[in-house]
Amino acid sequence: QAADHFAQAVRIAPFAEQKTQLLQQQGDALYQAGDTMQAEAALLASVLTAKDKISPKHPLVVSTLSSLALFYESQGLHQKAEPILRETLTLQEEIHGTNSIKTAETLDLLATVKSNQNHLREALVFEEQSLRIKETILGTTNPALIDNLTHITEILVKEGRLEEADQTQQR
Repeated sequence: QAADHFAQAVRIAPFAEQKTQLLQQQGDALYQAGDTMQAEAALLASVLTAKDKISPKHPLVVSTLSSLALFYESQGLHQKAEPILRETLTLQEEIHGTNSIKTAETLDLLATVKSNQNHLREALVFEEQSLRIKETILGTTNPALIDNLTHITEILVKEGRLEEADQTQQR
């Protein structure tokens, strides 16, 4: 029902920003309802609306791209998620800078995708880059670093680098 309401709202939304957000919400609702084909269509429409009707470098483009990438990742479609996340990362860096929390969050998502593809070295690079950004902004003892450190430990274990994994885990 929520997806139907979002579809109605999309039709009457007067501004591209509203239409973009409503399409994104419709896609999320359709996904939760199990309609992956329609969810993908709505999420793709949200990206296109943001890029064409607002601006190719607007924060809403980042949001819609992230939703689409997370959708693909949740479907196990890592090959589709990765280029979208790379585009998202480029936009994040342009909009927020290379040392922002938003950029670090996108690096976290890329690390997850690469890890799920079993490309551990690349995953480790993204995870460590995210950790450095967060350490710079939040400090080296902030609890928000725990997820990064846990993921780095997991990757190091998978690579058989047990001593480094142990050191990271202890940290």
